[in-house]
Amino acid sequence: MKDKVREVVIGEMSAVMQGPGALNMKFALIAMCIEYLGSCTDRQHSKATGRSEKRFNAGINRFFPHRYHHFTRPGAIPNLFLDFRCPMIHQFSAGKGIVLSNRAEAEVSGCKHLTYSPEGNLVLVVEDFFEDLTQAAEKLITITS
Repeated sequence: MKDKVREVVIGEMSAVMQGPGALNMKFALIAMCIEYLGSCTDRQHSKATGRSEKRFNAGINRFFPHRYHHFTRPGAIPNLFLDFRCPMIHQFSAGKGIVLSNRAEAEVSGCKHLTYSPEGNLVLVVEDFFEDLTQAAEKLITITS
């Protein structure tokens, strides 16, 4: 498991993130990696069905900084599972209340990662999200060593 986290979540994702464009694909891959991190500590068999929300939220709540945790609580608006993960995986777009951006676009608009745009949407900045994903993966490796 640690080798796969190093190889895929940290290694291959770094290569993808360094490439140009493909904003929606990068966010979809981040969503998948978050769920994978959560599955690494799930006691259910890795092929158990109906575990996506639990695993995604566990990936956020166990390994990501506290500033993400609010967005996994029931009733949170937006909710990272319902309004980010699901639409990204199934439709390659963010759901209601979320704006996807990169650092260059966010800088021009004066927005930052995990803050709200003037229109009231949560801003997710791909480079910042990936940095937090990398740190989350390192945390998983450390606690399972």
